[in-house]
Amino acid sequence: MELRSSGDDNSHWFHLSGVVVEKTFDTLLIELNEKEESSLFFDTTKVSLDCTKCKGDLEQVSEGNVIKFYFFKYNIDGETVKIERIVR
Repeated sequence: MELRSSGDDNSHWFHLSGVVVEKTFDTLLIELNEKEESSLFFDTTKVSLDCTKCKGDLEQVSEGNVIKFYFFKYNIDGETVKIERIVR
């Protein structure tokens, strides 16, 4: 039996979680959960989330909330990532 790959790192969402430290109009600053694989994507524990694609999800988020966020690996730019979805 042959295994089939359904895509690569650029064709599916990854997810991480963290605590919201600061919230602005369309950006969140979060402290990443250190128990996860965040070190595979970021060299720091604080990351800026560009939420321009999911502004509707921001209504349910406040500072201090623990959130899970979804993103494509190619949308990471240093300590900022453009995200696709937020879940509380």
